[in-house]
Amino acid sequence: MEFAVRVALGAGRRCLVRQLLTESTVLALAGGAAGLLLAQTVLSLLRGLARPVLPASADLSLDPGAVLVTAVVALCTGVAGRSRC
Repeated sequence: MEFAVRVALGAGRRCLVRQLLTESTVLALAGGAAGLLLAQTVLSLLRGLARPVLPASADLSLDPGAVLVTAVVALCTGVAGRSRC
C-alpha cells in the first residue's frame, strides 16, 4: 500500500527501487552488527569459562579479517536482497 501511495504522489520507479535497496542494506548491516555483538559476547563468556583450561598465551578475540568479511557479506546481502524487484 505504501508504494501505491508513493506512485500516486508521483514517485518514479528509480525512487522506489532506491528506497527498497536502502532499507534492505540498512537491515542487513544491522543484522551483521548484531551478529558481531553476539560473537563478542560469546567470546567473553568463553574466555571466562575456558581460562583454567587454556594456556596463558591463548587469545580468544575477533579477528579483524572476520569483522571485515562479516561487513562485506552483510553489505552484499543487502544489495543482492532487493536486486530482483
